[in-house]
Amino acid sequence: MVYAMFMVFLLFLYIQTINSQQTTTTISTPTLVYGCSFANNTYLTNTAVANQFQFLNHTSIKLTASYTFLSLPLSSSIFEIGLIYPFSTSTYLVPFPIFFDCASIVHSCQLKTVAGTTLTSRDSEPIRVQLTPFNYSSNSIQINQMGLYLKQGRYQLTNCSINNGLFITDPQTIFDIQIDYEKPVGTTCNPSTDNCGSSSLTTCSPTSLTCTCLSANSLVSYSNSFYCADTLNTSNCSIFPTRCVSWCNSTNNYLCICPSDTLKIQRNNSYVCELPVNSINCTTFDTIRRCPYGQTCSNNQCIDNLVITTTKTNDSNDSTDLRLRIALGIIAGLLGTSILVLIGAFCWVRQRQKHRRVIAEKSLSSLSVTPSSAIYMSPIHHQQQQQQQQQRKTSLSNQIYQLPNESQDEIFSPIYRTNSFRQAIRSGYQRTNQTMEHVSTKRNSFMGKSPYDKEYLESTSYSTLQYIIPTQTVHNQKSDQNIYQVFLPSTSSPTSLTHDV
Repeated sequence: MVYAMFMVFLLFLYIQTINSQQTTTTISTPTLVYGCSFANNTYLTNTAVANQFQFLNHTSIKLTASYTFLSLPLSSSIFEIGLIYPFSTSTYLVPFPIFFDCASIVHSCQLKTVAGTTLTSRDSEPIRVQLTPFNYSSNSIQINQMGLYLKQGRYQLTNCSINNGLFITDPQTIFDIQIDYEKPVGTTCNPSTDNCGSSSLTTCSPTSLTCTCLSANSLVSYSNSFYCADTLNTSNCSIFPTRCVSWCNSTNNYLCICPSDTLKIQRNNSYVCELPVNSINCTTFDTIRRCPYGQTCSNNQCIDNLVITTTKTNDSNDSTDLRLRIALGIIAGLLGTSILVLIGAFCWVRQRQKHRRVIAEKSLSSLSVTPSSAIYMSPIHHQQQQQQQQQRKTSLSNQIYQLPNESQDEIFSPIYRTNSFRQAIRSGYQRTNQTMEHVSTKRNSFMGKSPYDKEYLESTSYSTLQYIIPTQTVHNQKSDQNIYQVFLPSTSSPTSLTHDV
């Protein structure tokens, strides 16, 4: 019983395993795509040489490949469609891209090589090959375009995996590719069946039954053979730009040519046409004929760069000196103008100070000189004034308006009195009529101040004393003194002072 149950369990596992395998197989099987063909227009618009491709039908393509004329080792990893590249001294391959109109990318295909003639063929067994990513010079072709390295021969592609392996081309659809290498000039050919190369450059001559160039001036040599090249006169290098006989104007095409009066020189992997040393036939506008390395064209003559550099340096120095002189002249002019302005301002200030000083001196001199109408007298002597100053301090306030006796004039004459004032009063005493006179006097000028004090001179103020001389007194009058009334005029109410004589 246990054995039977064990056998049932094993049978159940076997059935489950088979179902899992069938499910996995069903899921991994890609979808078939029918009706795929070559993208003919993509090949034609990106070809390196005109008339290289021929399309027998939508799944058959024929390419007549041309040599690139590159030397070994191959230094470029960017290719052009339809050209033959050397990978060794005896190996020349074509990086052939695979363009299908039904897919954006092709990952792998079954490749079959067809060899032999139309009568007998020896086909190889198809093998699945992974395509190689290529980079082409054409901007319209995506980066890492998938393709195959093929040599001259016929190939068939089937069961191509496309679009990330989710789809595969119909097994019945066979993509046929035939690649022929161009034939050197002079090679025997059949005008009816053979193709010597691009029909725009070469042809199979029906008279000589050999490959010849359409233009006699387009014959060039490569790898010990002669081939046909494009020329400026033929198509302006539009048929085969990378194999065109043009002027050597910094081009890497070694097929370029130079005028008869120049030499073809290769510098930094480019070709130029150089004139002889010290040539007198150069022009600055000629981009083909160039002066030798180290020389420059000047006045239709090739001269050393050192001379040009020296001349340019001198010219540069002269221009620099001129600009420097102009700048220094401007600065000197500004400085001169500033100095003149400063001198003028200084002289004006000095003149103004001098004028003020003169006015001050005149004011001081006018104060020091006693006019005829002044009521005060200048100090007799500075030393006498200092000696008498202390004696007068106590009695100064009482003697301000007192007229002393005649016997005391010499001794007690105060510094602010004048004989003119005293004589005026005395003479008036003898008059019979009342008289009013005006005498200028200095106010607040002698109260504890020195007549030599500067502040005294500057701060004093003047006013006019108005006094009245009365008539002669009566003899029987007891008083022996005459009283005079002195008025001090001011802006406010007049002040009346009484003085004893």
